[in-house]
Amino acid sequence: FYSWNTAVNISGGILEDTITIQGGLTPVIGGDGITGIVYFDLGTTHNTAYVAADFGSFQFVVSEGSNFAAFNLKPAAGYTYTAGDEDKLVCLNEGYTMYWDEANATFRMKAI
Repeated sequence: FYSWNTAVNISGGILEDTITIQGGLTPVIGGDGITGIVYFDLGTTHNTAYVAADFGSFQFVVSEGSNFAAFNLKPAAGYTYTAGDEDKLVCLNEGYTMYWDEANATFRMKAI
């Protein structure tokens, strides 16, 4: 999957293959059935992706050079954090995991 559109919305169906979402896009990922890997190649000036209020589990890789700390997955309006939701966001970057940043109401990567 490759797109020059300014927004990508994956809200249902089954994603069985990998997709790459590149800088300038404001992707929204949600629903269940994502069995492929989502690659976020967003760059340091476009480092936010969005998850739908009812997002399901999915695997992803962030390609941002060394700027992992700036990457975040921001929940859509209407989302209420539930303990363990960060476990649905399976970070495949070696040495990193996700955590809920309560102060900014977003999911962020951290070194483990």
